Amino acid sequence: MTNSWRFPNRIVNFCKKFKHLSLGFEDPPRVDELLRMYAMKFCTCAQRTLLVLKAKEIPHEVFHISLFKKPEWYSKIHPGGEVPALLNGSNVLVQSSDICNYLEEKYHQNPLYPSEPEAKNRDKNLSEKLDRDELWLQIMRRDLHIFIAVAASSDFTTCGVPHHWQSDFEM
Repeated sequence: MTNSWRFPNRIVNFCKKFKHLSLGFEDPPRVDELLRMYAMKFCTCAQRTLLVLKAKEIPHEVFHISLFKKPEWYSKIHPGGEVPALLNGSNVLVQSSDICNYLEEKYHQNPLYPSEPEAKNRDKNLSEKLDRDELWLQIMRRDLHIFIAVAASSDFTTCGVPHHWQSDFEM
């Protein structure tokens, strides 16, 4: 039995507008002083990591990888073939939460967490909880105004947040 499902042409044509490295492409030459980020244009995990790089104003370069036709050399960087992957010299980091934590610890400009230890721990615990339950992914898929309503009023009955997650938002 073959899989007859295909992306609609309008999505394929839209995605062609964005250059992604794929089969047959060489790994671009590296610039020593820059971090290198391998991402995919529409990957929320990669976008999260790119947001941290931009927020902390860390010089970097980004190359988008086609996840459907990955370049042969990419398996040497990330054996699972997933994105994001961050290269810092010979160090390779994968998984968006690990990359974000690494960037926060190594680059002190524009800190992402409060300086007070209690508030920092609270924010880190919430971030870890969001990672573990992938709630951040659910939130990113919803309209921004719904997320703001949750944060501002904790009115969980109208925003579609599963009941068992509600206590995680209450501080």
